[in-house]
Amino acid sequence: MNGCIILAGGSGNRYESQVPKQFTFVNDKPILLYSLEAFDKMDAIDLIIIVSLEEWKESIEQWISDYQIQKVKSIVNPGEYRQLSIKNGLGEMAKYLSGQDRVLIHDSARPLVNPEVVTKVIEASYSTGISLPVLPIHDAIYKGNGKGQIEGVIPRDFFFHGQTPVCASFGVYSSLYKEITEEQLKLTYGLCQLMLDKGFKVTNVLGDEKTFKITKKEDLIRFKDELSIRNQKCVES
Repeated sequence: MNGCIILAGGSGNRYESQVPKQFTFVNDKPILLYSLEAFDKMDAIDLIIIVSLEEWKESIEQWISDYQIQKVKSIVNPGEYRQLSIKNGLGEMAKYLSGQDRVLIHDSARPLVNPEVVTKVIEASYSTGISLPVLPIHDAIYKGNGKGQIEGVIPRDFFFHGQTPVCASFGVYSSLYKEITEEQLKLTYGLCQLMLDKGFKVTNVLGDEKTFKITKKEDLIRFKDELSIRNQKCVES
């Protein structure tokens, strides 16, 4: 079985809005719902756990009902920071998955999910234990000295932009989060860092430029533009 944890517990400080970005309405639908609908329609996904703020739980339950989302099993509270939110989601996922069952972890602020990329991520996770979608970096990468000066240029061929969903077996996730302390989790930049520190090899697959993360107002404009393009294509077809 394959389960998906959708992280929707952020407060959206960088988004500069009283409403967290994942609950902002675009075309009469909250951003969270775009991810939910995408995973709900995928044959590869069997169940969904949402990690979200307690004060939004009732609204999410109403949206799930209104949009007839079938695969959501439960909504759990987030942790103080991202890695604890993942841990809370895994704790709930333990009711449904075990061992070699696959768990995907996805940011709700990446609403334009590509089903083909998701399938590739799941398949790739079987080769090394964990996989994620990435994008190549096309711009030059410079190393600064912290004083407004450039010290050198870093070859970009082996550097990537990371995306979600990240996929690994439930067993790998479970053992990892049992071994590490909350203080260590707090100092961790990301899930892949945890895996690499524990000696796991991480496989990357080519992601999708359109699965960008909505972080600032400019990203929201880009998302709206992309939806307009897609709607226009649907009309024309």
